[in-house]
Amino acid sequence: MALDWLTQAYIQELIQTRDLIALTNDDSSNATTINATVINSAMEQAEAFVKGYVQTKYELPFVVIPELVKNIARSMSLYYLYERKRNITNSMQLSYENDIQKLKDIAKGVITLDTAPEVNPFQTKDTQKLMYVDDYTEAPFQSDKLDTM
Repeated sequence: MALDWLTQAYIQELIQTRDLIALTNDDSSNATTINATVINSAMEQAEAFVKGYVQTKYELPFVVIPELVKNIARSMSLYYLYERKRNITNSMQLSYENDIQKLKDIAKGVITLDTAPEVNPFQTKDTQKLMYVDDYTEAPFQSDKLDTM
């Protein structure tokens, strides 16, 4: 899966490089670089989780990525890295739960993302028009027609 919102540099705005090295390497005592595979996996997991909620209300991909969405995905990426080391604090757990609540609120429309168009529930993914009863010129089950059947 390709990353759409997150980069390693964006993650590093919140965490020191030495801590990221420790979180992404199993033998952190000898590690000197960030394990790109591990950090990318955490970012992909976070983006996929966030997209699962957001796409119920908004069209993806975003033209302009809302900061709130990016911040939630970044926070969740860090949570997954700490979880990998089984080093989750109570404040991290609370932050993660708050992020999930924000995603639920976005999906319900309680929190709106002004920079993103909402999904039209009456339009399919391939933009074909759905047919409604009002599209018929005459109703097929009118009483005068039922008598002749």
